[in-house]
Amino acid sequence: MKNTIITLLTISAINIIAQNDSTFKTVESALKNIDKAKILDLNSDLLSFKPGNLKSIPSEVGKLVNLQVLNAANNVITKIPEEISGLQKLRQLFLPTNKLKSLPNGIENLKQLEYISLMDNKFKEFPIVLTKVVSIQKIDFQSNDIKFVPKEIANLKNLKAITFYENPNLTKVPEEIGQLENLESLNFGNCTKLKFLPETVKQLKKLKYLNLNFTLISDDYINELKKEIPNCKIEQLKMK
Repeated sequence: MKNTIITLLTISAINIIAQNDSTFKTVESALKNIDKAKILDLNSDLLSFKPGNLKSIPSEVGKLVNLQVLNAANNVITKIPEEISGLQKLRQLFLPTNKLKSLPNGIENLKQLEYISLMDNKFKEFPIVLTKVVSIQKIDFQSNDIKFVPKEIANLKNLKAITFYENPNLTKVPEEIGQLENLESLNFGNCTKLKFLPETVKQLKKLKYLNLNFTLISDDYINELKKEIPNCKIEQLKMK
């Protein structure tokens, strides 16, 4: 099951949520302790994979001005309120295993956001608004249905890791990806229709990990990559 796959970053966040006395389980309880509320955990049982029934995040969440971590994983959320723009101190946003198709424009106001997980949702397009969050360092788009990566991704100069693992209809990656000079990890594993990567990928000199498992990327191109970025571990299992 897709929702049994948890990234190491998610596991780390779970540990923080479990141990931190600034964690609150509802928006209502957090609003009574605005100064103290730094973590909002709207998913009560992530490790057991029991889905929650939360369909939306209350708009009042925007009043939690000291919030640093928002975890709403493993629910049935279809929409994030514009009021999320009020979370100026938010650093980590966990939204995996929901029913999201888009993000609100207010996301661009999260000037300290470093990590967002949108794994296992309903995205068919990369949300352009996310390319305006220049503080972002790690993005997880695993198990969605994104068709192409927009050229605006070049705006994310602080990006260190991004995964598109298991986006089966992804076919286009722009030349602008080569402008992500701090990128260390890039995952296109199980993007089974992806045939080409731009030559500019060879410019990613800080890249340490590249997953091309079960793509249609040619062996010749992969061999060229190995010469240009020799310190990068490249996975390249082929479809039979």
